[in-house]
Amino acid sequence: MTTENEEIDQKNKTNKVPRDVSLDQALSRQAVTKKGITAKDKKLILGGSAGVIVLILFYLIFTSGPSKGPQVFGICTTLLELNLPYAHTMQVTDWENLSTGIRIYFNSIDPFGQKRDEIFECSFAPDKKNGIKITGASRNRKPIDAKKVEAFNESFPVFKNTELNLVMPPDWKNPLIPEDVVPEVKPLP
Repeated sequence: MTTENEEIDQKNKTNKVPRDVSLDQALSRQAVTKKGITAKDKKLILGGSAGVIVLILFYLIFTSGPSKGPQVFGICTTLLELNLPYAHTMQVTDWENLSTGIRIYFNSIDPFGQKRDEIFECSFAPDKKNGIKITGASRNRKPIDAKKVEAFNESFPVFKNTELNLVMPPDWKNPLIPEDVVPEVKPLP
């Protein structure tokens, strides 16, 4: 049988740590030495950085273009252009998505040279032949002839193979209120 002191001595021999060594010296043998950056680490860092830069560039490219609207916006705008005397002067200022249609706010120059703000509305319904059809249209709340609308509905198969202009108007800013003026918000008493 061994005594307790002999067991402690046996453990110290296996650890090979002398008792009179300072703690720093004993731990320095176990510490991990710091290595420099290897060529493999440099390749990983450069590859990761290049990947992040490419992703940022793709994000900027795809989000910097104008926003695109729904297909019904393009269809209604096409009908509007066909019923406008000087369609090249038309500028869409805003639009609304209604429950069964779409409303487009625009301005254009009329035959007398006046710039007019107007409204154009299209109402849509499902159709078995083409999927969708225009049931009615109005310009400044005056209905457009039903024969023109039906003739336009016959051209719907062409829209499936044609890329329509779906560019949305920019956000409207009120020119009467300066952007640097922020109203003061007072807390409730």
